[in-house]
Amino acid sequence: MTGTMNDGRATGPDLVGIGIEPANLGLSALIDPQPALTARFFERRSRFAWHDGAMLPAAALQVPPLKDLVTPVDPTSRFSFLNFLAEQGRLYRHLIAARSGTPREEFEQYYRWAADLMPQLTFGTEITEVRIDGEKLTVHDATGGVTGTRNLVLGSGRRPHVPSCVTGT
Repeated sequence: MTGTMNDGRATGPDLVGIGIEPANLGLSALIDPQPALTARFFERRSRFAWHDGAMLPAAALQVPPLKDLVTPVDPTSRFSFLNFLAEQGRLYRHLIAARSGTPREEFEQYYRWAADLMPQLTFGTEITEVRIDGEKLTVHDATGGVTGTRNLVLGSGRRPHVPSCVTGT
């Protein structure tokens, strides 16, 4: 996932994402089949969680399930909700079920399934700082790891924490 500069130094992935929530998970799924583009996404939580602690039993999605991670952009993607249902042996049950919507719990299972398929996702790693280093950014994690990149995507979640280098403070 890294390239090298003319002097042999590692340049890192083309893109680093901080925070793995549905938007960055979808971005990762769309980048995954692109061999010319490398990415790495970091999340401080140990696993993907969607509305962690707020999942009500029997609650249904408020949007059509085809507004998943990838279908509006790439309906043939292996990361689609329909592919998830097919791989889990639940596609026909879902199609013929007499219910008014897709359960939110099932959609969270879909998100976790997709996250498990993407090696560019790193869970359990807190990003503590982003620095501008010449023409690239360096992303520093709590263990002392440093990843260089030229592009950064922030997935801030419900309580955003925007690094001071971005806000200018």
